[in-house]
Amino acid sequence: MNVFKIIFLSILVFSALNLPVNAQEKESNSKSLEITVSVKKELMTKSKKDWSLYVYAARPNTRLPLSSFKAKLGDLPMKITLDESMYLLPDLTLKNAQEVIVIAKASESSDPHHKSPNNLIGKSKVLSFSDSQNLSLSIVIDRKDVR
Repeated sequence: MNVFKIIFLSILVFSALNLPVNAQEKESNSKSLEITVSVKKELMTKSKKDWSLYVYAARPNTRLPLSSFKAKLGDLPMKITLDESMYLLPDLTLKNAQEVIVIAKASESSDPHHKSPNNLIGKSKVLSFSDSQNLSLSIVIDRKDVR
């Protein structure tokens, strides 16, 4: 009976020792974007402080979010992290993306799809996960969103 206890305890200890390693492996394989977002002073007025702010990562030449975050324009400047867990649709995540752009959009509407000539936007250049799974960048909301 002692042999069974030793085997059982060995399995428990071995499992406990492996959990942090697996968690670290999973974490290091996850894609994330650390973003500092700000707004150009000339575009910020008191009336815009309550506008909705949407920050999201998308594949280049699309606007379908792979990871997204919502706040208020008045909260800027701020640092946020977008990661694989912040998806809207389970089939559209950062996990399988090789390249992304990050968009910061401010709107007086609470609907992120609402188009208005007053909407404000800032975009990153195309970013690649080929060298690193964790990228850092800064975005300035610096113009009106005219498409």
